[in-house]
Order: sequence, then structure tokens, then C-alpha cells
Amino acid sequence: DVLVFAGDTRTIADMINAETRLVLSQVGMFAKKSHTEVVEVVISQNSTLIAKTVREAGFRGKYDAAISQLKKQMQSGKPSIKIMAMLAPLYQNQKDFKAAARLYQQLVAKQPNLGQNWMGLATNLDALGDHGNALKAYRRALQLGLSSTALQKYADERMRKLAQQAEVNSGT
Repeated sequence: DVLVFAGDTRTIADMINAETRLVLSQVGMFAKKSHTEVVEVVISQNSTLIAKTVREAGFRGKYDAAISQLKKQMQSGKPSIKIMAMLAPLYQNQKDFKAAARLYQQLVAKQPNLGQNWMGLATNLDALGDHGNALKAYRRALQLGLSSTALQKYADERMRKLAQQAEVNSGT
């Protein structure tokens, strides 16, 4: 298996020890370069990380590089759309729906014609229980178009359920 590590790679040296049995790949591009920044780590078949999720291994708590680096870049002035677009789904994966929704709101303000930003906003508002605004965001995402039929089906289904829920709540 290959564990992709994003962000500050200085902490990778902490991971390379006998206890974790992680080794750096010595094949492909690594074998040919005299100096290479680490972009992957191979987990040996005897590693204590086998059959553990990232959470179970405590990886994220120890090596929270991607999120911390993106947060620093967000706080260092005017954040780029690219940074916001990378950080928003990371917050969503952490179930920090409020932070993700804030970023998606900024993204839809900066890129109002991008369906994926509206979809991100919709799913996070939905998770926060803001169903009225989630419904509007799902509708806008579908109007603009989404990258896959699976996303389109999901948005259609959520819109149907939210509309039904709104009817029940309004008593009509």
C-alpha cells in the first residue's frame, strides 16, 4: 500500500524507524535522483500500520501537515482560491462542517459559476441542518452542472428529500 502524505514533509523522518517499519521507496524516480523530496512512503507487509485506518494509527494527530500548512497559508493574507478549494474538503472530511461551509461560501462568491463549489456548500449546509439554504445550493449546483452523474443523482435525491421535509414542516 502507498500512503500519500501532503504538506510539510519534515516529519516523515520521525516515521522512518524500526517500530513502524516504514521504508522509503528505492525504485522508480527515487533510485535515479541524488536529491529528492519525499512524496511517498511504502508500508512494508510487516508494518504495525497494516489493517489500521489513518485515524486508528494516530497518523493525523501526529502528522497533521496538510491541514496545518493550508491553515497557515489561509492566515498569511489573502488566501488563493486553490488553497481554499483544497482546505474546504479537508474540513468536511474532519466533520468540521461549519469551517467547510465558510470556505465554500467564499469559493462560491469568487467562482459563482462553478457547480462543484455550490455542491460543497450544499452538502455542508445540509450537514449543519440549514436545509433551506442547502436546497438552494443543491439547485444551483445542478443548474451549473456537476462533474459526475453520481453527484447529480445525489444532489437530486437530497433536493427531493429536503423539499419533502419542507412540505411536512410547513403543513402542506
